Amino acid sequence: MPLPKSHLLRRLVTLCVAFIFCTLALTSVLMFSQGHHRMVSTIHSLAGFSFIAFALWHVKNNLLALINHLRLRTAKRLNFELAVAFFGVATLISLSLIDFDPFKQFYAWGQSLRSSNTHNKQSYAYEVIDMTTQSADGTHFRLDFRTGSRFAWPQYAFWLETLDGKMIQPLFVTAKLANNHFANKVKLKNPNQSFSENPLDSQPWNAIFNDGWEPQTAATRARPESLPVFLHKLGIHPKQLSKLDIDGLTGATASNSFIYLGNSKQALPQNVKLKLEINQSFDFNEYYSSDRFPDDPVYSGNGFSGQPSLIYETTINSDSNRSIYVLELVGHGHHSGKTGELYKDLSKITTAKYIVDRIVVEVGK
Repeated sequence: MPLPKSHLLRRLVTLCVAFIFCTLALTSVLMFSQGHHRMVSTIHSLAGFSFIAFALWHVKNNLLALINHLRLRTAKRLNFELAVAFFGVATLISLSLIDFDPFKQFYAWGQSLRSSNTHNKQSYAYEVIDMTTQSADGTHFRLDFRTGSRFAWPQYAFWLETLDGKMIQPLFVTAKLANNHFANKVKLKNPNQSFSENPLDSQPWNAIFNDGWEPQTAATRARPESLPVFLHKLGIHPKQLSKLDIDGLTGATASNSFIYLGNSKQALPQNVKLKLEINQSFDFNEYYSSDRFPDDPVYSGNGFSGQPSLIYETTINSDSNRSIYVLELVGHGHHSGKTGELYKDLSKITTAKYIVDRIVVEVGK
């Protein structure tokens, strides 16, 4: 006796859901432990949306049974299973939102797996910046910086500071900022043109800008808006930055993801913060449009600042058993560098969040 069509359809859906679930499980493990791969991400996304479609079909055909599962009481007792399922999932989400330490360590473990795997694959074109110096008491750092989709020759610096915000030691700063050597002087072809998005997303460079190259005046063109939190931590104006003792701590802006190797000059306190500040030009958005602050000569000048610098940080505890830390986005700097304040409201930051994909640091003696 042949099976009814409805029964065959249910069998088909059940088998499809089972295979989709296996696909999601496999791609989830790969995305957790391996570096980002477009094909794996595509398969995971398509499987996820297919799972949603089959789930909706399942709800439609089992609506009465689902309503019964969601009732607070069954025929003879309270719906204990509903309470356990709801509070179990709610607890999982809540602990994730508050950065519950075991969850953070689990995430950091995944980051370290991806870091080690991608570092060994030439296809990711990692650069290595080795700033290691001789220091018997210093702490060593291996910082894995993965570029995001919006990475385009930014300025950046990372440093160590105390928990109350006092500079301990710069670890690295891009040479152009350190030497105050902004030899290029870009001008708009149309001085009245304004931008509410990155103009290079839709137009070629030479359609918007006139190139200028004035190395003889580069030292007079400071960029205080580039990394204002870092510069104020140093307590020095950008024009004086090249006078600091920063030999061995500067290098060219990396063109791709990079591994930084370095160490502190001396023994560190039990708890220190490792911070990174990053910023790049032309990344305007609806709020940080090119005409947002017309009376601010720095913001509206030829630096084409756009969205302000972003600050990432992590707190390192030398007495813990942890060796892997993930730097988290915690705020932004002043849009024109007038202060060194850290602004925690990120609601007006858009594409700049994608300059960085992730930053993982491994700490050791």
